[in-house]
Amino acid sequence: MQDDERTQNKYEARRAEKETERIAKERGAKTRRIARWGIFAVAIAAVVAGLYIVVNQFESNLIYPLIVKKIVGVPPLLVIVALIAGYTLAGFLGVLLSVPAAAVLLEFITDFDKRKRRTVHAPL
Repeated sequence: MQDDERTQNKYEARRAEKETERIAKERGAKTRRIARWGIFAVAIAAVVAGLYIVVNQFESNLIYPLIVKKIVGVPPLLVIVALIAGYTLAGFLGVLLSVPAAAVLLEFITDFDKRKRRTVHAPL
């Protein structure tokens, strides 16, 4: 009877070992799949981040100044210089106020120039 129990215990131990190996293989396959998808996800995230940076730079340095030129009448180069000067002088608040301040300054200079030309070329 003892031999039967030993044989039975060996059989159960071997069966448990095989089951453990099978589970380990399944988990290994799942882990490999997850690792492959993880690398793919990181690659997609890098592409999206790169595109975001490119589009953001394109918008900030080209589209925004052109729209401001069309709507407000401030030349793009003046907008960029105003943004840089505003950030340097007052940080984020300076960035917010720099384009309107540049528009006001440009309008003041334009009006002053028009008055000056009108008085110089006025008939006697």
